[in-house]
Amino acid sequence: MDSLQGSSQVSPEHLKSMKSAIHSFLQETGVYDSIRDIVDTYVSEHGDEADSSENPSAIMRIVKEKGILQELVSQIQSRSTVGAVPSITVPSDGRHYLLVRVNGGRAFVDNLDLAPSTVSKRSVVFAAHFGNQRFRSAVKPCSAEPKFDEEFLFEVDATGFGFGEADLIEVSTPFHIAVLREDSQLNVAELLGENIIEWRKVLKSGYLGLTVELCGRNAGVPAGIVDLQLELVSKKRIRYKEEDIVSRVEQQRIAVTNADREFLVYSRRWWSEYQAEFGLDSPQDAARFVSLLRVTAEGTGSIGALSLEESSWLSPFIFLSQRQGYHCNHAALLCSLLLGFGIDAYCALGSCHNGEVGVFVVSRSTDARGSAKVTVWNPTSGERSSPSEQDTFATVDCMFNNKSFFANCQASNNIATTSFECYNEELWKPLNVLKLRMVPRYPSAPLLFETVAASPIERSLEIQLRAAISTYRDSFGVVTTYDDTVSYVLSQALLLYERQQSEGGAQSFALFQESVKGTLGVGKTFKAIPLNVSYLDAGSVMDVVRAASVGREILDTVVDSAKFGVRAKVFCFPERVFSVWVMIAVNYSAASIS
Repeated sequence: MDSLQGSSQVSPEHLKSMKSAIHSFLQETGVYDSIRDIVDTYVSEHGDEADSSENPSAIMRIVKEKGILQELVSQIQSRSTVGAVPSITVPSDGRHYLLVRVNGGRAFVDNLDLAPSTVSKRSVVFAAHFGNQRFRSAVKPCSAEPKFDEEFLFEVDATGFGFGEADLIEVSTPFHIAVLREDSQLNVAELLGENIIEWRKVLKSGYLGLTVELCGRNAGVPAGIVDLQLELVSKKRIRYKEEDIVSRVEQQRIAVTNADREFLVYSRRWWSEYQAEFGLDSPQDAARFVSLLRVTAEGTGSIGALSLEESSWLSPFIFLSQRQGYHCNHAALLCSLLLGFGIDAYCALGSCHNGEVGVFVVSRSTDARGSAKVTVWNPTSGERSSPSEQDTFATVDCMFNNKSFFANCQASNNIATTSFECYNEELWKPLNVLKLRMVPRYPSAPLLFETVAASPIERSLEIQLRAAISTYRDSFGVVTTYDDTVSYVLSQALLLYERQQSEGGAQSFALFQESVKGTLGVGKTFKAIPLNVSYLDAGSVMDVVRAASVGREILDTVVDSAKFGVRAKVFCFPERVFSVWVMIAVNYSAASIS
């Protein structure tokens, strides 16, 4: 208003009229009353602290969260003849949607610790999960203040909870957000921070502004901050009183807490009974069973070493978003996917032949003759075999899936001799199914699939590998020649390798061998090294080649007639996961060797 008074273009009468109109508008819309209620509540809750100099900032934050400013802007726009064009198309199907705007991030101080050479290979991405819906933002340059500027539209469906379409207050689905740092070199991501938001606060005014602190590895220290705006959009206007929202959320929280407490009491009693029935005959058995109460982390080169520092059982959303996790995450995801295909599958906990804790998947089926067939799946290698032929896992102590939990109470827990008739209570002790149903469940995170053209990626990787090989051989003064025909022949071998990994059976390489012989002719020596990685960085691939004795032998070949072949095949999966097969080969005439 001071600026208006100082303006020579506004007469005092006009200025007074404008002030009166603004005052009337704020009274009509209830803004004065809302702000007065906020201030009164704040003073009553904080007492003497209400005189702090930080008061205005705290009160403005509350005003923003309650959506008063957004509601005011909405009413002003509704009286305007020209409305803003939405940046995202909202379906006009009568359903209810939650429009989420991400307006940037800040204070991601972990990104400041990266070396300049590393920052160029990193990027950050915002991810969100609500019910059975997931979204990922476009990648942004890695910085302490990532410039997120995205909009996501989530459907809010109360009918899935057994309520009417308008009973949105009953939708207790958590709104899970995360910020991840992508590694373009290794094609993985790491979690910077996450948080779960109670979205139903938006039901009061239809708008909600939030400044969300994300929780990272260091407890109590925010990993970063993101600014969000939530808007409820639908043809029918739905609003709830703030006290009704708070009351319903609290009721549901108490119900969940009581269910958790009752299940914990039951499971402890069940565990006590199980220990008495099973009998721990040695310290090794006791240590094994105690270790089953802990989460397991995949150590370097191990199946599942214990981790006491952090939780290894990541949520599927985080596990999928960062594309890496612990052995237990792989087992849980594989089991979930097998269940989706109608297979009777279970996550299993036991031990490996090396004495470490093992997490794997067991599936049961019946053949045409009615005989039971049990398959043990190694979730990190894809290998599967019968229990009697298992060379990785030694024992099985319990099995569970989304509906049941069974503990092995047989005389021996040896995987080769254990009976997998898990519904026989003389062999397996079950948790009460009714008790398991009390545990709250939420929709699982769906897989994201992005269409990726593999051919350009393969060609680019081959060009980079050829350049890297030539540079390496130039260092000791040797000219490198490439044979495109041999490179083409290598493709069929890579296809066979991938098929062998996915199908599990041995593949015949006879036609490939005939192709190599027919292409090279008589009197030629042929050497090749195949390797499989999950990233697209040529430098990292070369490191793997040089680390192998056969790879070094191929790269160090010094023969006048030597010709090299390079071929890459990329197989694309959901979540931008790649199976990258590379083969580097050399052929030369035996007569050329002095």
